Amino acid sequence: MLVVSDTSVLINLAVIGEAEILSRLFHAVVAPEAVRAEFERLASAEPRFRGATWPGWVEVRRPAHIPDDLFTWPRQLHAGEREAIALALEIHADALLVDEEAARSAARAHGLNATGIAGILLRAKASGLIPSVAAILDRIVAECGFWVGSAFRAEVLRLASETP
Repeated sequence: MLVVSDTSVLINLAVIGEAEILSRLFHAVVAPEAVRAEFERLASAEPRFRGATWPGWVEVRRPAHIPDDLFTWPRQLHAGEREAIALALEIHADALLVDEEAARSAARAHGLNATGIAGILLRAKASGLIPSVAAILDRIVAECGFWVGSAFRAEVLRLASETP
């Protein structure tokens, strides 16, 4: 499975030392240059991401063209989100790894399959790569300041068969 990643998925998993989940789940993980630049800027400037290192197995590519509508999407998309969507379209990626709702909406509008950290963790558990979705999700929330609503968390844990 070939996937393109936005910054959020990569940096949050990298901070807690779990980025390898992606390399074990997917055949190839590709990210645009704008995502790597944002990752490196956040890792050096944001205390919650300080020390995160770019996974060397992520292939960095530049999209040849960014669809015009991504510059005027109803909610402004960041450069990394625009480039990730464009690259996913260009290389016919099986999925786009992205957490922001506006970027997920834009990806779906362009016919892309979009999934975020919760979907990745559910897939990792189903594949036997991790024993618990809750443990990793809770670390991302605590260590990275990742926001997860209580109803969403409950649904993810239900899908992971981790409800008490």
